[in-house]
Amino acid sequence: MLGTPFSFAFFSTLHPESSIAPHAAPCNLRLRVHLPLLDASPDPLQCGLRVGNEVVPWTRANGPVVFDDAYEHEVGQHR
Repeated sequence: MLGTPFSFAFFSTLHPESSIAPHAAPCNLRLRVHLPLLDASPDPLQCGLRVGNEVVPWTRANGPVVFDDAYEHEVGQHR
């Protein structure tokens, strides 16, 4: 849909031992899709995506992770 404030795609990369600090959107107007293109580690304690209280390992086998952007989320090591 053209003209809407959230109709865009954004691509980012993370280098080894990088992280994205916990953050959340101010309201639930969009869904976020995280699609791992490379396997970091099958161990979610080494590299995972945390959404709310759930940690998902960052692997291609899990496929895309779709979630409401208003939930607090972060990427990195979860010990």
